[in-house]
Amino acid sequence: NEEIPTKIFASDNNPDAISQTKYALSQLDLPSHDVSVDLIDFFLSEPNTTEAGVVVLNPPYGERMEPEDIDEMYAAIGDRLKFNWPGFKAWIISSNYFALKRIGLRPNHRHKVHNGPLECRWNGYDLYAGSRFSEQEK
Repeated sequence: NEEIPTKIFASDNNPDAISQTKYALSQLDLPSHDVSVDLIDFFLSEPNTTEAGVVVLNPPYGERMEPEDIDEMYAAIGDRLKFNWPGFKAWIISSNYFALKRIGLRPNHRHKVHNGPLECRWNGYDLYAGSRFSEQEK
């Protein structure tokens, strides 16, 4: 079997999450050049590759946020994905089904999963520039 080269870019805006991720990665048998972990806010991030890839997000579910703040955040996530990550696939896990609808993108995949005790939805999205449909198809 031929190995497919994979590059993983991980980021978070929480320094503790970055430290925990780096520690967890140090326990794995991975070449260090295949994984980079950076302290970056998703809303300030850009793809650092010209090749399409996969974006995986685990945003706050809203347990400690006001409903209007969580709705605003999820809508902003959808906008950021649509306008900054075309050609990529995105996967988002959340227990907040109403907030997931605020993403504003139609998921191609939906899976029910558990993240600890929380029942979550694991949604997959194909990201594309513009509209997926031509004017004639509408």
